Amino acid sequence: MIGVASTLCAVLASTAASFSLTPIGRLYASTDVDASAAFFQRYFGAAIVGQNLTHNTSCADVRTVSIQAPNSTDFSYTLTFVHDKVKPIASVSPAQATAALDEGWASVMRKDKLYSAWFDNHDGLGPDKFDIDKATADGLEMQVYHGSITQFPAAVVRLLIPGTSWTMECTGTYSKQQAEKLERHVFPDPDNCRNNSRQPELFGHFWWKSAFAAADPQAAAKFVVAALGAEPFESPFPWPRGPNCTAAAWTRLPGTGFNMHFVSSSEWDSESFTVKDWARAQEGARNLKEGIFDRNMYNAFVLWSDSLDDLATRLESLWVPYLALQLGPKLFALRLDVPGNGISIEVRGDRLTSIKAKQFDPCDSETNFMQTSMMI
Repeated sequence: MIGVASTLCAVLASTAASFSLTPIGRLYASTDVDASAAFFQRYFGAAIVGQNLTHNTSCADVRTVSIQAPNSTDFSYTLTFVHDKVKPIASVSPAQATAALDEGWASVMRKDKLYSAWFDNHDGLGPDKFDIDKATADGLEMQVYHGSITQFPAAVVRLLIPGTSWTMECTGTYSKQQAEKLERHVFPDPDNCRNNSRQPELFGHFWWKSAFAAADPQAAAKFVVAALGAEPFESPFPWPRGPNCTAAAWTRLPGTGFNMHFVSSSEWDSESFTVKDWARAQEGARNLKEGIFDRNMYNAFVLWSDSLDDLATRLESLWVPYLALQLGPKLFALRLDVPGNGISIEVRGDRLTSIKAKQFDPCDSETNFMQTSMMI
């Protein structure tokens, strides 16, 4: 096979896509699906909605919630939490990543340090859906900060999503009353070397970004530009990385303007288990070419495409491995892995005719397939 990295670099100059992509939600591997769902119900007004993954609790526990966009009945942000019990795992499990985030969160809340590299796994929401009154009444732990240029009532509010290896970032301009309640949770700005004078006008939207803790941000950005037709744009962090600096590569999807950020805050790495450790384990185990769906793939960014066939053609031309799945009678998905980073992306659509999709079975341990593959 032609090297993926060299192939992607060759096509970066011509990235116009013949398909459109719309972010629709996220899958989370969770150690406690009820706590994960309840967090969004309580603090973001999410509603429990039906899920069609599985109702067989011997295979997986599943909860799905949906958050309606403000002033819109047409767009919602759907989150599915899965505690899988049968799929193969890498040398590290989703629970180990969750434990690493919990350890980092506890350290920051004790103010032993300002940040954790695991916090880079987060989605970005505007402030409109976050119920600060309930959060402060409950004594919910938060990390609140702002830059030297952007002061209160504008702020970043970070929250821990229970049971997962992800946080939620609510960024924007809060009311004076809200800012007064958030003041008690203020931390020093942990964004080392960020140039806030170069900050683009991004905030105040509903769901406007997904950020990923990346072992190799530049490789990740190049991949989504080449494979998904994303557009690169300058981030406020320096590149190449400076001493004790965060490094980031930012991209956005054409049409929607939705941001995908790939971030490496290695200066805030955990001593026991790093983001690079995680990525190395995922890349060592991921086997999309042979049709294997592993347990860590339940952590995934989910998009909708108007043409999975065109996307499949693009991936084939780039020699990018992918897994084609049939999720329902008229629901298909292409599963991608971001090389060198172990980040999983799922692109769904209602039609796929150019290739045969594998019927997804959440109760299939895939052990027989793996044993057969090893014998061949």
